[in-house]
Amino acid sequence: MTVDIEALAPNGDGVATSNGRRIAVPFTIPGERVRIRVVERGRGPAVVSLVEILRASPHRITPRCRHFGVDAKPGVGPCGGCTWQHIAYPEQLRFKTELVDRLVRANMPEAPGALPTLATALDEPWGYRHKVHFVFGNRGSTLTMGHYVRGSRRVIPVVECPVHDERGNDFAFRARDTFAAAGIRAAAGGRGTLRSLALRVGRRTGELMATLVVSHDRDRQVRTATRQLLEQMRPTSSACVPIRRCRRSSSAQGRRPWKSTSGGWPRWRRVTTATSS
Repeated sequence: MTVDIEALAPNGDGVATSNGRRIAVPFTIPGERVRIRVVERGRGPAVVSLVEILRASPHRITPRCRHFGVDAKPGVGPCGGCTWQHIAYPEQLRFKTELVDRLVRANMPEAPGALPTLATALDEPWGYRHKVHFVFGNRGSTLTMGHYVRGSRRVIPVVECPVHDERGNDFAFRARDTFAAAGIRAAAGGRGTLRSLALRVGRRTGELMATLVVSHDRDRQVRTATRQLLEQMRPTSSACVPIRRCRRSSSAQGRRPWKSTSGGWPRWRRVTTATSS
């Protein structure tokens, strides 16, 4: 099926119309003409995939990340970590302002227009996410870490994430390697322990706070490996790693330190806290 992309949906997908039906097409830009594949799913929403770009937008660029888009490596599907790497950054800013303006005015027609979206450095719009988040998975007997494949709960193992702050990426990939070397597995399938890792990176300091989400707190290997990780990071940064237990709900029970420590192992107290995991 061939369609013309008319606008952007709030989630960043392009929107087209076919036979009076609105269709969301990922990795497209308004003004483009594309060929798509539509797979119907009964009462559920159709699955739409981009097949070919017949008329490209002048704002289309080559994505920086190898895991982005329809040609994502390692071939398990496009990464769901971000949406717009195929759009030139100045045009991303314009689209974001336009989206905010459209959504606000749909509910408040008399609202003033949205101000231009604040930008990072236009010549290097990368590494701006100071919250770094990855999920763990298993490939056979190997621990993997990455993001969910777009529209699924499958984990795509990544080797880079250019929208994350590099300090957070460095800690996360060291954590993955340390846990893998210790033989620790992801909680997927109910066999392992690790669920996800979220980090906050100090904007003006060398401090990191990493929250490790686990399925249970009975695995002593996790504590041992985390201590080893903190020792590795001690010369270069100040790090704190609370461990929180999370089964399948949106609330995580776990432990967190009384205060942040510089490379040492913190003291613990039991808490219940909300989490996005």
